[in-house]
Amino acid sequence: MFIRLFTRVRSFIFSPVLRLPADFPFSPTVSGKLYFKSLACYAVGTLIPLGLFVALSEYAINFNLSLAESMFADKNLYPLLAVFSAITFLSGFGAQLIYVRKYIHKTGRTLRDVISLNLKHFDGSVLKLVGLGIFTFFVAAALQQGIGAVWPFQIKDPTAEIMNKMHGFSFGLMALLAITAPIFEEIIFRGFLFGSLRSSLHKRLPAPDSPDYATRLFRYDMLACFGSALMFGLMHMNLAGLPLYVVTGMVFAEAYRRTGSLYVPIIGHFINNALIMLVMVVTASNV
Repeated sequence: MFIRLFTRVRSFIFSPVLRLPADFPFSPTVSGKLYFKSLACYAVGTLIPLGLFVALSEYAINFNLSLAESMFADKNLYPLLAVFSAITFLSGFGAQLIYVRKYIHKTGRTLRDVISLNLKHFDGSVLKLVGLGIFTFFVAAALQQGIGAVWPFQIKDPTAEIMNKMHGFSFGLMALLAITAPIFEEIIFRGFLFGSLRSSLHKRLPAPDSPDYATRLFRYDMLACFGSALMFGLMHMNLAGLPLYVVTGMVFAEAYRRTGSLYVPIIGHFINNALIMLVMVVTASNV
């Protein structure tokens, strides 16, 4: 049993079968425009609840401090801050996904099919799916630790610092938001962005019987992995942690490329965020 498992793991790492089709339905120009238009939808989606909150908040009217400073300074407002963060996040990503979904539907396809949100390569085995998701997490975690050992740096995350001060409902809601965020992030950065970059680059490939086909295939796929991972890292707006975000994003993209299912990086991403939340809970309880 263990020999068979070892053989499968070795084959998965060194002799992968690429199950993700490179058939994103738009050209590079259209894909780029679609992505940046979806980012505009995300911005609008977050600004609408922000504007309504500022307009309706008596707290913002009655105090001289700015709204953000007031909410961060007053621990009694942390529940409100948690709810507000959840609403803006869901509103932003929701608007982005709705726009992308409607655009893709114009081609006669569904978002689920385009981003390979399926289990067709797992023979109906959820256990195999979860196992690959866990394996993906461990690969990402090992590389993160390796980078931290070679190039030590400290990540300053304002959101994490605020969460460290929260407790009860406030912390629970923010933790739930952090744990469920991978669903939205993987759809946008791996399913959409990586998929569109990869399909666009594949159009430049020579014939499959060309001597440099395999080399160029690998090079283009790694370029798509890096490009989508870089955007993923920049989205977090934390330059100190950019190398970790990029490496993690590349691991998730590669897992997606090899398994042909977006569920695998979603599971790996979910475990990563869940463990971060667990560490924060344990650290807070020991203080």
